[in-house]
Amino acid sequence: MGKGLSKLQKSILKMAYRNRRHVENKDVLIEFYKFPPHAPGPSHVSGTPQIFDRHEIGINRYRSASVSVVKAFNRLVKRGLAIREYNNGIVLTEEGFKVAKMLV
Repeated sequence: MGKGLSKLQKSILKMAYRNRRHVENKDVLIEFYKFPPHAPGPSHVSGTPQIFDRHEIGINRYRSASVSVVKAFNRLVKRGLAIREYNNGIVLTEEGFKVAKMLV
């Protein structure tokens, strides 16, 4: 399994455990990175409503954190601890639930 779980991966597992096995990207950005969500505003060019004010957070900081979350999700999937739900986060597997339970 390599080097073990990172602080971010452990935090994601704990969040998923509390959320009955599911965690979304935005939840990690709010809880782990402390990004403040803002009231739904105008949609982005893609048509999806924006949850965070990227200019308030800092565009580079936001992008870096978002990439870190996606990589952490993918690493948890690779370890067999989660199933990826693209554009919607992860769901813990039975093994992931057991590991998360030990962390809580």
